[in-house]
Amino acid sequence: ALLIGCVFMGLDLSDVLEQIPIRVLFYIVSVTLFYGIAQENGTLGNLAAHVMYAMRRTPRLLPTVIFLLTALIAYLGVGIFAGAFLAPLAFEVGRKGRIHPLLTYTCVNCGAMVGSNMPQSLGGLVIQGLIAQGPYGEHAASYTAAGSLFTAVVCVLMVALSHLIYRGGTPDREVFCRPKPFTSAQRLNLVLIAAVSLLVVAGTTLSGLLPGQWGDRLAALCDIGVLCTMGTLAAILLRLGDEREILRRHVPWCTVVLLAGVSALLGVANQTGAIAALPDQLLVLPPMAAAPLLALLAGFMSLFTSGVTVVCPTLFPLVPIFAAALNVPPGILYAGIFTGASVTGTSPFSAAGSIVLSSY
Repeated sequence: ALLIGCVFMGLDLSDVLEQIPIRVLFYIVSVTLFYGIAQENGTLGNLAAHVMYAMRRTPRLLPTVIFLLTALIAYLGVGIFAGAFLAPLAFEVGRKGRIHPLLTYTCVNCGAMVGSNMPQSLGGLVIQGLIAQGPYGEHAASYTAAGSLFTAVVCVLMVALSHLIYRGGTPDREVFCRPKPFTSAQRLNLVLIAAVSLLVVAGTTLSGLLPGQWGDRLAALCDIGVLCTMGTLAAILLRLGDEREILRRHVPWCTVVLLAGVSALLGVANQTGAIAALPDQLLVLPPMAAAPLLALLAGFMSLFTSGVTVVCPTLFPLVPIFAAALNVPPGILYAGIFTGASVTGTSPFSAAGSIVLSSY
């Protein structure tokens, strides 16, 4: 990205660095630090043992429960970052229950996508706002609902297919034995995890109800990265874990560097004008091919960056051009871009996927 941007395109270093998603990287580091303490002192392992014991009669429903629980938390306002909450526990439960890690990864990611993309949730509201800015603003709610429905159907099919491909073995009986009681340090860690989770969900929900700057201020205070950082500081002060060991073992520095590099490269490519030149190249297509190709393009871009905050704002302005030139219903084009960007957002190189993968 630096070579192409600074040498061949004449961009300043600051222009290239602006393409790095600092917010997402901060989320990855803060969340993995917070849950790294719970992994290091055995809290997550013991909590997973309690979950396994509670579901000892229906162990094969564990992946479905993970999917539905992630979707519920995402729908309540946390958005795609619901995966950051459940991924550490889900992978721990998966290891004990012999669930294939790719099945766990798919359930968490697809659950977060389904819940976040509902029209009343965080991602759905962003999409509705983007459509409302264009010439079809009066249909923004119905177009968003259609995209949410298509995304939910595809995500459910992905989870069902993963169930068929990655069938795990039968867990040993000892996995379902009565777990050990929590130690005092683990109980304190559980209180911190519960407090952070409740504050994120409650803050996100209430911020949408409060007017003006009060809602914005509450949303900033209850941001997942801020609360996880505060929770980490509290855990360190309570001596619940060795922060230097956690920084070394539990923060996925390779994922952080990879995501920063790929995002910078895609941002530089966008500045070359490649995306802006797409309408001239694709207007010769037959009308039936417009929506599938836009979905594929959105899916390819979303492999390496955020679908809702980067891909959709980039491609949505193309919809009126294609709709007018090819006589294609704009709702289908919006739904195609929305679905394609959401489904491949489960990629480990994307924002949502990298957050979940960092917990493995």
